[in-house]
Amino acid sequence: MKRQTTIKALVASLALTGLGLASAQDQFRTQIQDVLRTQDQLQDRDRIYRDDLLSEQERIALTERLRQARTEQERERIRLEHREKMDMRLRAMNQVQNPSAGSGTGMGNPGKNQGPMIIRPKGSGRQ
Repeated sequence: MKRQTTIKALVASLALTGLGLASAQDQFRTQIQDVLRTQDQLQDRDRIYRDDLLSEQERIALTERLRQARTEQERERIRLEHREKMDMRLRAMNQVQNPSAGSGTGMGNPGKNQGPMIIRPKGSGRQ
């Protein structure tokens, strides 16, 4: 009788230990998933074109759209749309910050059809 009680106690103890280990494994798995998710977010941030022009909400929405895309072609289409949107945003910002840009009137801003300004060091032989 005492032996059965001891065996039952041992089995119950092992079962509880097993549950504890399963719980610990679940917690460990969750922690690993959190770390991987954070790494993915950091990598996404590194891969997002002109992410400095995005709000946090826009960044999250774009990342989610990319993750939900079913094919690489769909992801590429989303990236291209995003690139075009950021280029338009950058052009709009540049016009607001420097409304005379492109007029060709500034010292370091050559006019249309003049090509790039070339600056040669003194003593290069050509003037």
